Amino acid sequence: RHPQVKEAGERALQKINSLPSRTPTAQDLQELCSSAEIWQALILACESKSPKLISVSMGALQWLLARAVVPQESLRSILACVTHIAADKENLTSHDESLQLKLLQVVLALCTNPNYVIPSPFLASALGMCCLLHGSKSINAQKTSVAAVTQLTSQIFDRLGGAGAAGPGSAPPPGGPT
Repeated sequence: RHPQVKEAGERALQKINSLPSRTPTAQDLQELCSSAEIWQALILACESKSPKLISVSMGALQWLLARAVVPQESLRSILACVTHIAADKENLTSHDESLQLKLLQVVLALCTNPNYVIPSPFLASALGMCCLLHGSKSINAQKTSVAAVTQLTSQIFDRLGGAGAAGPGSAPPPGGPT
C-alpha cells in the first residue's frame, strides 16, 4: 500500500544491518543517523497518514532522540514531520492512544534535550499540540499531555530567563539549553 515507504525502509534496514555489531556504540548510532536513508524512511512513514506506520516511525524517532544521536541538521525534517502530524488536529485526537503518547514522547525528547537547538515557534506549537491532546478521549494521553505542558512551560521560561540574563535580543548559547 505504501511502496515508497517500503523501499525507503528496506534501504534503511540494509544500512542498519551493516552495523558492526548487534549492540552498536553511540558513535555507530551517530554515523548511522547521518545517513539520508534512515531519515527518508522515517519521514515518509510519518507522511503516510497510516497510524501504524506513523506510530512505528515515532517510536524510532523517540528512541534516537533520547540517545541524542540525531544530527542537528536532521532536526528540521523531524520538526516538520511532527508539525505535519500535529496539524491534522481532527485525526490527531481520534488516533489511538499509543500514537498520541508516542507523539508526546517525541515532542518532549525534542524540546527538553539540551543537545538540540529547537526554534521558539516549534516550542509554541508543541505546547499547543499538548493542550490539544488534553482533549483526547484517552485518560493516559490526557494525563501525559498535562505533564508535557508542565515540562514545556518550564522549558520555555528557562529559555526566556536565559535570554533575559544575557541581554535583550540575545539568543541562548549554541549547544546549551533551549
